[in-house]
This record gives sequence, structure tokens and C-alpha cells, in this order.
Amino acid sequence: MSQENVEIVRRAYEAFNRWGVHPGGERSPEIPPLLHPEVEFHTYASAPEAGVYRGREAVIEYHERVFGQFESVRIELEELLSAGDRVVIVSRQHTVPRGSEAEIVQQVVDVWTIRDGLLAERKAFSTRAEALEAAGLRE
Repeated sequence: MSQENVEIVRRAYEAFNRWGVHPGGERSPEIPPLLHPEVEFHTYASAPEAGVYRGREAVIEYHERVFGQFESVRIELEELLSAGDRVVIVSRQHTVPRGSEAEIVQQVVDVWTIRDGLLAERKAFSTRAEALEAAGLRE
């Protein structure tokens, strides 16, 4: 089951990247079916509109508002580590703000919990080590 969870996360990020080419555009029909109906999305404390978003619609609307401020958004997966019902993701987020050509790149570290074959909870971490510990893995 663990490798299946990694593939679920990979598919979700691929779907996000297809939408992120033009994030202000039409809503992606691929993403909602990948989210658990009771999904919880915990943002970074420093993120715009920081907080916890619950439910598919709230999570999707949050992403539309935040990433709609960019010309493009792309997430480059660097590492996906299986931890039972959790997947640790280390990635680089590439964004180009509206009206600019300058790309901003930042590392993002998340732990997704998979439930019923769907993305059920996302928590953001400052470091890979923190995410590994939260997922019950060691360096």
C-alpha cells in the first residue's frame, strides 16, 4: 500500500502542474477527485492566508486565490518517501509573479496522509528532518 500512496501523491502533483501552467484559468477537473471529502490542508505559518483549510472546496479555493497571483506555478518533486499512510515530499516550487518574468524558487517540505486512496491531510514543515520525524522516519 505504501508505494500506492506515493503514486497517488505523484499523480496529484502532476495534475497540479498541468493547472499551474496558467493558474488563473479554468479549474482543473483532475484535482477534486484526488482529495478526500474531509481533506485538511495546513499551510505554512508564513503563507498568504495562513491557516487550516478543511474540505475539497476550501482547499481548492485557497489554491486558486494564492496561486492565481502568479503567471505560472510548477512543483518539481525531488523526493517522495513512503511512511505507511503518509508520504514525505521534498520539492522545489517554481513561481513567476504576475507582471514579471523573474522566477522565484523555494524548497517546500510536506507530509501528506492518505486515507481511502485519497489525499486526506497535508502538513507543511520547515525542514526535511522535521517532516521525517513527523512521519515516523529517521534520517
